Amino acid sequence: MEEKIVQPKTHTEGRKRENGFTMIEVLVAIAIFAIGMLAIGTMQIGAMQGTTTARSNTELTAFATDWMERIGRMPYDDLDNDTFTEGRFSASWAVDEDDMCPNTKTVTLTATETRGSAERELVLQSVFWNQ
Repeated sequence: MEEKIVQPKTHTEGRKRENGFTMIEVLVAIAIFAIGMLAIGTMQIGAMQGTTTARSNTELTAFATDWMERIGRMPYDDLDNDTFTEGRFSASWAVDEDDMCPNTKTVTLTATETRGSAERELVLQSVFWNQ
């Protein structure tokens, strides 16, 4: 009869594999999730800043366009330099007689938005003729 040599069992051979995650796996998953959330937060802040800038541009452009249309409805002989302020917006315009084209005036309107110490300007120019 042959004698069998029995090898000692290792510490994992005798147990069934337990289901679940190790602490390292959980920590790695949390770290990846945290990095993703920080990236999303950064993108959200950038999107909000872009939205604020776009809204501000639109408001200033609408204000300037509205005033240029108002100036265009004024009688030709009453077109003169002037200034107007409404809330955080102001408009000033300069009227120049155009020598190249008789009976025309060039109006240069500068619209300004003031928020705290920051100022933004938009300049529009239009030519009006005596009808």
